[in-house]
Amino acid sequence: MDFRFSSDDDAFRQEVGDFVESELPWDWRERAVDAEEPGDSGLVREFKRKLAGNGWLTMAWPEEYGGQAAPHIRQMIFNEEMAYRGVPAGDSGVRMVGPILMLYGTEEQKQYFLPRIAQADIDWSQGYSEPDSGSDLASLQTRAVEDGDDFVINGSKIWNGAHSGSDWMFMLARTDPDAPKHRGISFLLTEMQQPGVTVEKIPMMWDAHRALVTFEDVRVPKKNLVGELNRGWYVGAALLDFERSGVDRPARAKRLLEDIVGFCKRMSETASHWQRILLSGRDWRRWQCKSSPAALCATPSHGCKARI
Repeated sequence: MDFRFSSDDDAFRQEVGDFVESELPWDWRERAVDAEEPGDSGLVREFKRKLAGNGWLTMAWPEEYGGQAAPHIRQMIFNEEMAYRGVPAGDSGVRMVGPILMLYGTEEQKQYFLPRIAQADIDWSQGYSEPDSGSDLASLQTRAVEDGDDFVINGSKIWNGAHSGSDWMFMLARTDPDAPKHRGISFLLTEMQQPGVTVEKIPMMWDAHRALVTFEDVRVPKKNLVGELNRGWYVGAALLDFERSGVDRPARAKRLLEDIVGFCKRMSETASHWQRILLSGRDWRRWQCKSSPAALCATPSHGCKARI
């Protein structure tokens, strides 16, 4: 079997790379990643909108939902190039919410959300883990109580990306407290910019942030229920299939390994440069943490790409 890309595919990869070089500032990481100032996160969103303007974010989606019905190999090339370059291309809307709505969403949900996701007009966060429900996610306690045409949400979600100012959260909430724990859970789409939603930023060990989100009597229209009532566990599990798969991971591993090899070569050139790195502290600690697993993942990353 010939695994080589066609000349058109190679040309598309080059086009994507050239676009990134011309449109994304060289210092975007310092300005945008886990930015303390809310305005800095706008740089990432604006870049995503430029990608969306080219039709690249969701090029393999059906045309009626904002895609181009392009071959999946083109979408894979785009995703791989973005991951290899370490640039902010996709998000949970493109990767997870869109596909899960195509599987389980109502036509109204598809018509409203999918074109907006394709145009990078919505920023999403994930509402799964809770302060007392992590590995045993089915023990979650966030409640969604029916009240007329709405659900009323009370509870907390943690370790999510809401600190960056997300517009919507896709979440799991308990709608039947008397059912077995894997049942009685529903999958809801919750608007974040409304009364009763409190977001607390949590600093992480790797110079990043996550968030604790508290919901107090937050109203979610019943039309935002995805899939069947009390069967959201299965919708949420299907969503994880999209989250935990893709070409981006082996692409990032390949780039990380190449960077580490280059770093080690540079370290061997001059002692003075080595001393400067030791004194820099922050960057050196990052390399210490990442070098060992990256060196071990070279062969598996090639295997992952071949399977994809």
